[in-house]
Amino acid sequence: MKLARLNHILIPATKEGRDKARRSWLVRLARPFTWFGSVTTREGRGLSLLIAFMALSGADVRSTRVYWLWVPLFAVLMVSLAARRWFKLTGVTLSAEAPPTVTEGEPLELRLTLVNHGREARHAIRIAGPFLPWDGAWLRHAPGVAVLPAGGRTTRSATARFIERGDHHLDVFQATQLVPFRLTHGPRVVSEGCRFCVVPRPARVDLNALLDRLGTDGAHRDAQTRAGRGGRGDIIGVRAYRAGDPIRDLHMRTWARTGEPHVREYQAAESGRSVVVLDAAGERDEPAFEASIRFAAGVLSALVERGHTVDLILSSAEHTTHGVNKHPDSLALGLAALARTRPQLQPPAELWSRVERELGDDTLALVMISPSPARAAELDEALRRGHPRGLCVAVTRREGDSARIREVLVSELEHGEVQL
Repeated sequence: MKLARLNHILIPATKEGRDKARRSWLVRLARPFTWFGSVTTREGRGLSLLIAFMALSGADVRSTRVYWLWVPLFAVLMVSLAARRWFKLTGVTLSAEAPPTVTEGEPLELRLTLVNHGREARHAIRIAGPFLPWDGAWLRHAPGVAVLPAGGRTTRSATARFIERGDHHLDVFQATQLVPFRLTHGPRVVSEGCRFCVVPRPARVDLNALLDRLGTDGAHRDAQTRAGRGGRGDIIGVRAYRAGDPIRDLHMRTWARTGEPHVREYQAAESGRSVVVLDAAGERDEPAFEASIRFAAGVLSALVERGHTVDLILSSAEHTTHGVNKHPDSLALGLAALARTRPQLQPPAELWSRVERELGDDTLALVMISPSPARAAELDEALRRGHPRGLCVAVTRREGDSARIREVLVSELEHGEVQL
């Protein structure tokens, strides 16, 4: 278990659970005691502590005149609290958007859009982000908005990082208008929560040796390598120009919009069909189990990059993810399926029966991955009979001595490129 989770052990992991906790009688009972902190800014709370210190140090008014300092400051704070009602962001809406997926440990940009539907300009708007789960950390908060004109729209961005794979649902963002002196703010305008999936970071995997053993000739491999570099097939997107790309593939609209040359990217028509299988046998946060997920992501990404169409089979999922290809949305769908993987001890015979249903004459590569060398040995026996050209890989924390099973060290996945 990751010790950082203990800091949030009393906080529900899902947004639905957190919303339910906010509606509980205990939270409603404590809300009056937290009201002052929720309506004041950081500056206002700092000034409050200063006023309390000066008031205590000058309690004897006959021997000191410190009260001449803290009493006016206290009066300014009280006036700011009373004026909050006139600084409501009437007619202003706040929306938050997040990309559907982000790689674990990579910065995630959250786009926040403020729209003023009213007839008056709004000034000094501050945007506050939600309290992040245990695996998240803010890298950059959204900057404030000095002026939001009537009928105007402005966009700000905040950046965070998350290290736990799986689905995330953040709480709402809040926008408030600051009262003069910036000690308090008006009533809040809130956005909807953001949903996204943190996908595992793919391990670096070299598939050249594997495809050679499977009988992939050089010409076919070269055709797969040219996928996205002028090879003809279904267009899957646009990417930045690289030296050697055909001029006929330039995408003028993207070039005009970004100022940098871009080319169309194609899915090669000669692509092979492959199957990747993950035996999710292990324990959550156990190094070999988590490494097997990153390794499966690396194999999936490497095959897709070579132009293959991949069927992904997970022992923890009832259905197979079919047709993962080089299109960014398709690859993201496959990585998201790996990100949601939970430990599931499925009998090897049952898992192999699922694999057999997906095999066909056009299956070029079959890679089976297990965090347990013992289970990998059982799967390997079925693999010898059903698909002799396949490869069974066991991710382990020790050196293996099996001639048939390719054992991969966790340290290999962390520090270098694995060759299959």
